[in-house]
Amino acid sequence: NISNLKLTQEMINQSFEKPFRVTNKVYNIENTFNNIYSLNGKFTDRLGVKKIEFEDSLIEVTNLERTLIDIVVRPQYSGDAFEVLNAYKMAKGKLSTNRLKSMLKKLEYIYPYHQAIGLYMEKAGYEDKQLNLLKSIPIKYDFFLTNEMKNPKYSSEWRIYYPSDL
Repeated sequence: NISNLKLTQEMINQSFEKPFRVTNKVYNIENTFNNIYSLNGKFTDRLGVKKIEFEDSLIEVTNLERTLIDIVVRPQYSGDAFEVLNAYKMAKGKLSTNRLKSMLKKLEYIYPYHQAIGLYMEKAGYEDKQLNLLKSIPIKYDFFLTNEMKNPKYSSEWRIYYPSDL
């Protein structure tokens, strides 16, 4: 059980030195360059999942807060760190930071993704009161925004390495 695993700085460093794991369940949307990735996540009791109508069908999608968490956890499926930052910029004023923080807690990730979310929100120009909600979660480790970065910058406030051109 991964929830019983004790996280160490060495484990984080080793994990983010390697390339991302990538799913082989990829579907191309006809006549476009867009792909749909089918991911099997951990059991979350459908946290943040809702149904919407799309082309006369009901499909299940995640709400804004869950989507913003998911793209931080797996940025390779949304483009890259720059696209994730763009999503946080577009979500500014629409996002409930309280809901996001609550979801993040319920998801019980072993990695401290709140540090990455905080950096994205800071870079996207969110208000201090929103950033402070994430800062209220303890920061115990240095973390990485993405895998295999060359010459990254470091935010001492969020204790996170990020691409130097972000």
